[in-house]
Amino acid sequence: MSGGNDDVSVSAGTEAGNGIPATSCEVIRKLQPLACRRGGLLLGGGGIAIVAAVGRKMAYRPGISGKIFAALGEAGINIRMINQGPDELNIIFGVDNRDFADAIRVLYNSFVK
Repeated sequence: MSGGNDDVSVSAGTEAGNGIPATSCEVIRKLQPLACRRGGLLLGGGGIAIVAAVGRKMAYRPGISGKIFAALGEAGINIRMINQGPDELNIIFGVDNRDFADAIRVLYNSFVK
């Protein structure tokens, strides 16, 4: 029995298409029994574009994630998933496919331009 947080998140990008590719469905089907035994549930979804904000100067700078998500929010872009590793060199997030170009434009105008 664990005394800590047992959440595990796996994010994977696939080519755009109609629904979840068979390979993703197969992974979910095989892992679902394990998740259910632990009181969890595996969900799959589509229509998400994966964006990565990467930079050495991001590491250990408080507020960088907030600035990224604030800029996207002000532009009306909804964040559908977030992932950041402990090295803090990148933040990977997902937006609706239709918001992909706008998300890239917002990040460029906010941090590069």
